[in-house]
Amino acid sequence: MFKLSLHHKFYSDAITRARVKKERIGQALFNHLYQVKPELAEKVRGTDMDPFYVEYGHPNWDRFIVFIEKEWFL
Repeated sequence: MFKLSLHHKFYSDAITRARVKKERIGQALFNHLYQVKPELAEKVRGTDMDPFYVEYGHPNWDRFIVFIEKEWFL
């Protein structure tokens, strides 16, 4: 299971995006990441970390969270 830590605003903004734009949460997470950190989004796209087509609880979800938490400030 993941924890929300340093990037609480990122997650909050992605959830808001999902509600406003009627996107799936995984879709909103990826799209928001692409807006704020496109280089990280490109590292995730099409991998087993890509959350675009998944919902909370899918293994890609946890892999995505772990990856961006680790890579955010690099």
